[in-house]
Amino acid sequence: MRRLSRIDLAVMLTVIGILTLGVAGTALAGRVLLPEGTEVKVKFDPRAQVTSGDVVAGVPIVIELAEPVTIGGATIIDQGATGTATVKDVKKAGGGGKGGSITVEFTEIQPKGEFKTTDGAAIKLSGEVSAKGTSRKTMSYLLGFGLIIKGHQAVIPTDSVYTAKTVGNVFLESP
Repeated sequence: MRRLSRIDLAVMLTVIGILTLGVAGTALAGRVLLPEGTEVKVKFDPRAQVTSGDVVAGVPIVIELAEPVTIGGATIIDQGATGTATVKDVKKAGGGGKGGSITVEFTEIQPKGEFKTTDGAAIKLSGEVSAKGTSRKTMSYLLGFGLIIKGHQAVIPTDSVYTAKTVGNVFLESP
């Protein structure tokens, strides 16, 4: 039986290392399950104004993924993926010092990166964010202006990160 020289041993270890890296690099290739209820962090475009004075119910608002979605340390959906939220309910600030209110519902996110849904569709989301404008009722009646003074519009901050959750189990595939 022949003894391995140091060069033979170095070549063998290099080949084994390359094969190991090749297998590890493709371990996530294929199909991945994104479980129902997976939390995703989303935000609004900071240039947008999401206020009860500017939107109406049913209007879509662009959102984007604030953090990548990972499973087992591997990125499944890249940060920056875009999606949609929808204005669910809105009441403008009104006379008598009534403050406005707004509720926005997160509806979907389109996968970005190596993995895509098996049917190419967006991933459905659940969750919502609400805001209420402050009332100025006391001020309006103290000053005797009654219905003339309006309350403040509700504002949803666009520089904040919000949590939405995936709806149903979603399979994603990598080519």
